Order: sequence, then structure tokens, then C-alpha cells
Amino acid sequence: MAFRAARPGTTPRERITVGLGAGMFLWGAAFGHVYQWFANGDHQPGNTGGVLAADVLFPAVMIVLAWRQQREGSESVTHPISETLAAR
Repeated sequence: MAFRAARPGTTPRERITVGLGAGMFLWGAAFGHVYQWFANGDHQPGNTGGVLAADVLFPAVMIVLAWRQQREGSESVTHPISETLAAR
């Protein structure tokens, strides 16, 4: 999914969709981490801390950046390499 969102010419709507797809998985995982934290007192580094923060923040940042791009009215992001290849 990340390759789809990162390729040149991807519309903001596609990026929002990818962010929501990642969000469904990662926010579900975050819920599981929080449940294990409170139900079993699991404070291991792989359960809380950086992993939990990444599960919540990564999809949120993807969605916010895509929404911001859509608000600015930019349909696609141009990439210097794709412009060079298109000129050949």
C-alpha cells in the first residue's frame, strides 16, 4: 500500500484511502496493545511505547498529509525523476 501512495501521480483521494486502510489495521493493533496494557499489565517495549505510538501516529499523519494536499487543490505530486523520464 505504501508503494501505491508514494508513486508519482497518485491523487490525494488514493492517498487518503491508503491511509484509512493502514489505519484500520494499525488502529486495531493499537487497541490490542492498550487492552494488553490494562488487562494484563503488559508494559514490554514491544507492546507499549514506540510501537503503540507508531500504530496510532503513522496512519494519522498519512491521512492528514493527504487531506492537506487535497485541500490545496493539487491533484498529483510531480517528481523530478518522473519529469525527466517523461521528457525523453
